[in-house]
Amino acid sequence: MTFSFAPEGFSQRLEGRNAIASGLQIVSDLFSRFEVTATRAVADERGDVMVEAEGVATLKDGSPYRNSYVFVMEVRDGTISLWKEYNNPMRLPRRAD
Repeated sequence: MTFSFAPEGFSQRLEGRNAIASGLQIVSDLFSRFEVTATRAVADERGDVMVEAEGVATLKDGSPYRNSYVFVMEVRDGTISLWKEYNNPMRLPRRAD
């Protein structure tokens, strides 16, 4: 899983199921609610998929959060083998370490 526009303090690449699960813990650390809704999806002849989506969430401090996403997924043998996530990094909340 790659995050091309990950800001400082966020991982740009997570490899393997355990790393992805651990790396995505940031979602529950920062947000009390997080929803992503696909607005368009396109698959190619190999089964790879591109998804456009809108995210609506609430930060733990109660502040609203919105972002637009594009996900590009390579699918091999029914399993996602690569997931690239693109979003507007200027909208991402700052991580308090």
